Amino acid sequence: MTEPADKASFGYRDVPASEKADMVARVFESVAPRYDLMNDLMSAGVHRLWKNALVDVLAPRRGEKLLDVAGGTGDIAFRIVGRLGEDADVTVCDINPVMLEVGRDRAADRGLLRGLTWTTGDAENLPFPDRSFDACTIAFGLRNVTDIDKALGEAFRVLKPGGRYLCLEFSKVTSASAVSTTPGRSAPCRCSAGWWRAMPSPTATCTKASGAFRRSASWRGACARPASSAWPGAT
Repeated sequence: MTEPADKASFGYRDVPASEKADMVARVFESVAPRYDLMNDLMSAGVHRLWKNALVDVLAPRRGEKLLDVAGGTGDIAFRIVGRLGEDADVTVCDINPVMLEVGRDRAADRGLLRGLTWTTGDAENLPFPDRSFDACTIAFGLRNVTDIDKALGEAFRVLKPGGRYLCLEFSKVTSASAVSTTPGRSAPCRCSAGWWRAMPSPTATCTKASGAFRRSASWRGACARPASSAWPGAT
């Protein structure tokens, strides 16, 4: 079911679309220091395996410019830097300055002083030029944007031709795998769905992604094989 244009999903209820961004901001300002604990509770700790699997699929390489959207606390970025070391080039973009502050503090505590750039920005209006990045990730962030189609369009805009978009998200349990197809440009878009609570369905999200990227988008349940390093249709 499509939400009315003036409504947006917020947790288990619909709210006025104009109010969602402020509501999300207040939530994350309050939970920023305990964000990892919140994800541990929501996923029984499995989110750490899902994030490892996401970076396995990303398979970051030296020389690539990578963007992590809604990644303020640095979980995905730290995993990438852990694999590439000082050769990493990861930009973390988050709309919430408090989350970014937590991420920068965590990076300093870990001695990660190179390879990371921290930028305040909105997923629906990314502060980067067209065709800037080789890959874009977003983990547990797509559900928090007001306009998913706009956020996907922005990701497509900032990716280089042939760039990759990887999304990790909670969603409904429906089936072991599904694939949504739409022909188009050669920028693969792969959507992974971790399952637990009622979020936009993986099929619906991939349909949106297929339209935004003009290319087929596939998803798989991260609960089924949390340590997987390949996705259906991956090349």
